[in-house]
Amino acid sequence: MKIAFIHYNIGEEGGVNSVMRINAITLKKLIKNVQISFIGSYMGKIIDGKGFHYTDLPELGITQKRISDFSSMNVSQYIKMGDKIYDKLVKCTKDIDHVIIENPIIGIHPPATYAFYKFISNTKKRVRYRVHDFPQDRKTNFIDLLKFNGQGKTPSWREIVYPSKNVEYFVLTKHDLNLLLENGIKENQVFHIPNPINKNLLQKDTKGSMLLRSSIIKKHKLNPKVKFLLYPVRVIPRKNVEEAIFIVQFLNLWLNEKYHLLVTLFEKSMEKEDYANTLVRFVEKNNLPVTLGLDLLANRIVKSNKIEEFAIGDAYNICESAITTSRLEGFGLFFIESWLFNKPIFGRNLSNSTNDFKEEGLDLSVFYDKLIVNGKDYKNIKDLKEKLSLILKLKEERFLNKVYEANKNIFDKIENLLKGKDKKFILRNKKKVLLHYSAESIAKKILKAMN
Repeated sequence: MKIAFIHYNIGEEGGVNSVMRINAITLKKLIKNVQISFIGSYMGKIIDGKGFHYTDLPELGITQKRISDFSSMNVSQYIKMGDKIYDKLVKCTKDIDHVIIENPIIGIHPPATYAFYKFISNTKKRVRYRVHDFPQDRKTNFIDLLKFNGQGKTPSWREIVYPSKNVEYFVLTKHDLNLLLENGIKENQVFHIPNPINKNLLQKDTKGSMLLRSSIIKKHKLNPKVKFLLYPVRVIPRKNVEEAIFIVQFLNLWLNEKYHLLVTLFEKSMEKEDYANTLVRFVEKNNLPVTLGLDLLANRIVKSNKIEEFAIGDAYNICESAITTSRLEGFGLFFIESWLFNKPIFGRNLSNSTNDFKEEGLDLSVFYDKLIVNGKDYKNIKDLKEKLSLILKLKEERFLNKVYEANKNIFDKIENLLKGKDKKFILRNKKKVLLHYSAESIAKKILKAMN
């Protein structure tokens, strides 16, 4: 059997590449003599070893410049570029039995969206769209796709985003399944296949993890008794990082604690780097307990018995809890990943993700729907400067008390969580995660859907 995973950038940091990696590794374990290909703009290997192949298709690549260029193009240019991508897709999948296209309808690359649509319209291969995100959730993407207006020989945007012939869909959540049904896809074409957790991320060597802790303390001149809260995301606007900073600042002032926020990936490209830089300047200027960017790897790198690079597992090992304040997630892997490391997570509720987790029996009672500040939900305050100024205003005792009274139930639950008053629920959640989201169980669902 030969399986191809197609994605825009192969080997970049981020969730889609991580999911491809663990799915491919597990499929390789379950199927004898399977060959797996990764097709896309090659940035580096995501797996070493026999049976894994890479095909560089630079036309699929996404960069900040290319995204800007797309916005200035017309639909004829999209189709012309898409035709070239289509021709290459046909050639590089010639010997492939099963094709899985990752995040094909997000719309971040309109020519590729068209090329994928043309590919499934003309191939006899079994093709699956693995949907991570929808274009309607990304205004700029959606505006570009609307150029496919259905006039003349130009297909409509709905036709290329939601093709219904010769394709099956893998969705991460039941919410996404319902969205596809609303857009004309038949139920027997859609398979609910969540993202898997990766047990290989676990770092059993906690002494090694403590080296990461000491290096962070030394680098940022922190109190040796600092307590870390981990937000394992990129610093981009939809992750709403400023709200996480607000909560950490509140907890420190209200509880007289030494919590320090660790956000794992600093944004270097793609989605509004200026947002990340704004937060860095704000944190540094006001000496806030926040580190933006740890440059962690999937696995440790050890040379000459010395740890050269740390992994995400090390960060989980040294934190008290994970936190999330995201406004939008395709799946929300870190909502469940923390339990694998015997660490709780608290933060903003995203029903499109958390409803599925709750159905599988996870206890997410420390998640909140609203964080009321000055009569508004903090995430709905549009001006970033205003949101940042409210973080500084927490130093005013009257305002601090006002925030607590408006969110008393939320902060009381978080305080109890951080004080470790109920450790049994961490173990209960871990068992549920391992049962429903292990790499093996997800890979078996993929195989069943492909039969």
